[in-house]
Amino acid sequence: MPIPTLAALATKLAIRLNDTGNGTWDDEDELYPFLNSSRRRTIMKTGCHNGVVDVALSSDKHTYDCYPLVQVKAARIGHLLSPRKMSEMPVFKEDWDNYRGTTPTEWMPVSGSSIRIFPPPNSTAMGMIESLAQAPTAGGTGYVRDDTFTIDSASTDAQGYVSGVSEGVVTSVTLSRDAEGAPYRGYSYTVGTAKATTTVTGVGEGLTVEIESIVSLKAYGVADVDDMGAGMIATVTAAPTAAGTGYTVGDLLHVIETDASNGVVRVATITGAGTTGPVATVTLLQAGMGYSVATGKATSGGTGTSCTVAVATIKDGTTIPITEIPVAFAEEAILLGAEEEARRARPTMFKSLELADQLHTRWLEVCDDIKGALG
Repeated sequence: MPIPTLAALATKLAIRLNDTGNGTWDDEDELYPFLNSSRRRTIMKTGCHNGVVDVALSSDKHTYDCYPLVQVKAARIGHLLSPRKMSEMPVFKEDWDNYRGTTPTEWMPVSGSSIRIFPPPNSTAMGMIESLAQAPTAGGTGYVRDDTFTIDSASTDAQGYVSGVSEGVVTSVTLSRDAEGAPYRGYSYTVGTAKATTTVTGVGEGLTVEIESIVSLKAYGVADVDDMGAGMIATVTAAPTAAGTGYTVGDLLHVIETDASNGVVRVATITGAGTTGPVATVTLLQAGMGYSVATGKATSGGTGTSCTVAVATIKDGTTIPITEIPVAFAEEAILLGAEEEARRARPTMFKSLELADQLHTRWLEVCDDIKGALG
């Protein structure tokens, strides 16, 4: 059986409504909005569209926006905290690393798409190593297995050991751990190759290593989804058509076009060394619907004024299979919820409100079935 598209679902919804006595339903103005709204509600209710947002930690910053997650369900820093359901995260203590005096030890969730850390990480907690490449950049000479070393930086607190060696040349390295099993991750490090080392035990020299990644905040939850209609924004040009003034990194800008809606870009970088300024680059957050390809599209929102952007490509969401929504097995839930909203929108329909209540009850049951299937 072929996977239905949004357009096919609109046809099925029109048949379900069968509202010949009150006029036909318009796909663009009525059926698609009902289907989109029902799809969003189904996704939120079932948690069937999960995402992960990786956020770089900042010195002395408490609150982190995890957009495009619309509901954060769990969070962790690197591999040091196990994911926990939000309901289990009111305020709890947990060792963040061996540098307990300078790193966050308590978590406090904030509703929606934000996480708050208290106390905030200070400058000495930044740049902790999350992963070290197993193969060294240069193997050096004179090493034996289990020799230990520090990784040179503004801090030399990250420590590793030689886990593999061939005729004195190091073939593999690993981060060392303390007696409690916590890695010696150090701080003030940056990603890169050929990081110099200082021998702690042994007589080897010349070893350089690669830092693959720095510890970051990872949030897990229900991701936002785009409108599924004609004229969805597929890509925007990173550089704005006009940079405007007074913007802040993270500002959300709504793309303005007649008969179009819900297209949103985010300010990724600004020009200059200040906290506000002209927009240097933007990224696409929401595709919206009804847009066309063009430069110089006005925007609204954010802390600044006069930024315009270029819509580079668009796509037709009405032809996207429901598997990409992505709730392929939830067709019934989407149709039930959409029919419920349609009947509430036209209360003159015979028994429409009564049927809407019945449909809502059935929609909740189907959502529970979906949650059960997801485990």
